[in-house]
Amino acid sequence: MACARGWQANLAAANNRSASGRRCVGSILSLFGANPIAGRTFGTEDAQPGNAHVAVLSQGLWTRRYGAVAA
Repeated sequence: MACARGWQANLAAANNRSASGRRCVGSILSLFGANPIAGRTFGTEDAQPGNAHVAVLSQGLWTRRYGAVAA
């Protein structure tokens, strides 16, 4: 079982454009068998208080907003 809810985010690196997304528990991607093309999914350490916020981008957002270029 996992949970998620809608969420709006401002993408500072993309001229403060907003993007819709989902806030979810870290296990939600593995529940659906989703694996990243690049990078990583959420780890247990990401949910710990005081840790930086983490996001998993869709391929579409990665391509449209960031030109699909690795940092």
